[in-house]
Amino acid sequence: MNEFIVDRKPPYMVPAVTMQIESIPLNQNQKVNKKALPKPQRQNVEVTPPQNDVQQKIFDCIAEVVGHTEFGITTNIYEAGLSSIGAIKLNVLLSKAFDAAVTSRDLKENNTIDKLETFLTGAASATEKFDIQSDYGITKTQEGIYVECIAKPEDTLYNIPLLLEISDDIDTAKLKTAIVAAVNAHPILKTRLFINDDGDVRMRRMDGDFSFDESSITERNILSIDEEKAKLVKPFRLLGGRLFRVEILHGEKTWLFVEMHHIISDGSSIAIFLNDICPLKPHYVHFG
Repeated sequence: MNEFIVDRKPPYMVPAVTMQIESIPLNQNQKVNKKALPKPQRQNVEVTPPQNDVQQKIFDCIAEVVGHTEFGITTNIYEAGLSSIGAIKLNVLLSKAFDAAVTSRDLKENNTIDKLETFLTGAASATEKFDIQSDYGITKTQEGIYVECIAKPEDTLYNIPLLLEISDDIDTAKLKTAIVAAVNAHPILKTRLFINDDGDVRMRRMDGDFSFDESSITERNILSIDEEKAKLVKPFRLLGGRLFRVEILHGEKTWLFVEMHHIISDGSSIAIFLNDICPLKPHYVHFG
């Protein structure tokens, strides 16, 4: 049933499952009532399972990303449900599994397990290694963010704040240790912006010079989280300053506050950071 979509849209926009229904259920606001929609049913098609260890390893990586195993070694991975965001995660999984550099273009050009097997077998022995540089250029998107933030230094438009309710019984000393380990595992968090002699904005890694330990994490008592929320989000000092902050707040409940600047982070990357320090799925409180 997906053929008519394939003719008009790129693979990553083709849904994994399409169903024909007689009418779309609506709620009282005349919007789609998603709870009343029938559960998607995948069509039973004959698939060829992995034939060797390499194919099985690729299969397992894809299954982890798409969330099911109903595909074979000749199935188009995008038709199996791989999205553009999922492709990024799959790049990481395959790169680690095969010690090979994998890009989204590689996935599009090798969009089945048997094709990926050939590609990865050849790529594994030719992994490109990069030396750590003294500083790095920024992207055009980062340049745009930088210009807007410098023009409005007190604005917090590009801040990414997240407030999480955590258990009152949590060992905050161990939590701080986990946070420090996560920060040290992601060097981008410790980079700082500066302007070089040519007037260009650059990013400098601070692996050895940036001291971030348990004492760098603020821990304090508050009266009310509702009153505190309005004061938590603050502007960052873009040039030379740290571009993230972490606080542990104790009040009627215990809260973990993490805030990062969009020039070094986005929604997906902050989720990876939080998963590194807190695998339990805490309760998220969004700002708005």
